[in-house]
Amino acid sequence: MKLFTIVLIITTLNLSACNSTKMNTNNTKTADQTESTKITDIYWKLVTLEGKSIADAENPHDQPHFMLNTKDNRVTGNGGCNGFFGNYALTEKGKLLKFEQLGSTKRMCANTVVNEYQFMQTLAKVDKYSIKNKTLTLSVGDNSPLAVFKALKNQQ
Repeated sequence: MKLFTIVLIITTLNLSACNSTKMNTNNTKTADQTESTKITDIYWKLVTLEGKSIADAENPHDQPHFMLNTKDNRVTGNGGCNGFFGNYALTEKGKLLKFEQLGSTKRMCANTVVNEYQFMQTLAKVDKYSIKNKTLTLSVGDNSPLAVFKALKNQQ
């Protein structure tokens, strides 16, 4: 009887170990897939606003961009001169995104690569997003893109 119990325990442990390995493989695959469609905790650089290409800013700190911070559901970014901040609501299943309670600093800047007022108004209108090849497109419903962003690494 002892031998049967020992064999049963060893068999159970072996099956559990195989199942754990299988689960880890599945989780890794899911993480890889998520990485290519992830919208949060990424520096999104503005490349097109309402159909117009946006040049690179001379000062990288003044490059129009944003980040969605999952830790506190806050959006932070720069409109080309002034920093901005606010909240966001995100539904990944329906690809819905809404910026809420946006505010900004009030520096005066002469030469910006984008009209900040237009940029902020555009963000306030957005309700949908799509991601393909590290390019984020923001729109209202199924209409033409309002803004297009490229994912950049390690910018802050």
